[in-house]
Amino acid sequence: MTFIKSHGKIKENGGDRLRLHLVVGAGGTGSYFVSKLCNHLSNDVGNVVLLLDGDVVEAKNLERQAFTGSDLGKNKAIAIMDNIYSSYPKLKLGAFPNYVVSIKHLLNLVSLMTSLFSVSEIIFYGCSDNNALRARLFYTLPLLRKNLGIRVGYIDSGNSEYNGQVLSTLYDTNKTFTDSLIARYEVPFVEALTYGDFELSCADIAVSSPQNILTNQMAASLLLTCLEALEKNEPINYEFDSKECMI
Repeated sequence: MTFIKSHGKIKENGGDRLRLHLVVGAGGTGSYFVSKLCNHLSNDVGNVVLLLDGDVVEAKNLERQAFTGSDLGKNKAIAIMDNIYSSYPKLKLGAFPNYVVSIKHLLNLVSLMTSLFSVSEIIFYGCSDNNALRARLFYTLPLLRKNLGIRVGYIDSGNSEYNGQVLSTLYDTNKTFTDSLIARYEVPFVEALTYGDFELSCADIAVSSPQNILTNQMAASLLLTCLEALEKNEPINYEFDSKECMI
């Protein structure tokens, strides 16, 4: 199930080509990043922003995620998009209130979006510190590039309590740049997966691997900086330490 909100008409296929932005994860990083992304894109009508997350807002999320008490019990993706919709009249905003469970799932979602919109570029933003999801996003990119022949990118964030990284991948006609924690593993990827990569929400993971608001907001800001570099066809990566305020 997907819903799209637009201040104009929804059916755009055959008109101007649009950039499709898929933000995966509406927790500690994603809940802050999506508003930064919409601010960045706010004066350009040629963008669709879709937020994906199957989780619901709980009281424990209010401490370090961008939700308020009125959001309790709501799906995270829907709650955020409902809250910011009126602020961005030039954007088409959507929510996908489900988890991404497979590469096929991602391909089907993109197929749905390309049936609604004439898409010139797709950018994924990984805002869930989950290696299984990270792999699905990373391995979906070359398939989309091959099937659609358009520019595709992926900017992935991950962090612990104070340290983190934001890494970029780009497939374009004149440039291919791939970096991800998946590509960096020295052991076979399946051996690097943990229970948390399949069963735990980010709030539950934070109990044993705590994060803080400053770290999440720093990751969100660096995601946007990496997007700006990707827009110039100059992908960059960051590793950061929020405790020392170092990049």
